[in-house]
Amino acid sequence: MAPNDIPTNIELQADVTAALHTARAVDSALGVSAHEGVVTLSGSVTDAAERSAARAVTGQVPGVTAVSDEISARYRISAHVAASAP
Repeated sequence: MAPNDIPTNIELQADVTAALHTARAVDSALGVSAHEGVVTLSGSVTDAAERSAARAVTGQVPGVTAVSDEISARYRISAHVAASAP
């Protein structure tokens, strides 16, 4: 895609999903939808830091004009923490 091209909704969704997947600070699989530059994140994360990182990573993807955070307010237990529990 050329620098001035506007990504389609499907391209933007795929780009954000890929960026979240490769981001070290985002360990959760989040739902991603896009509409005319506005990306909506949904699902759950382990803590506020991961939520913040997901929003930051999303906002840095070319073509994203706004991030709508619909991530659950309740945090889930990390798989790392659950595995170490007695």
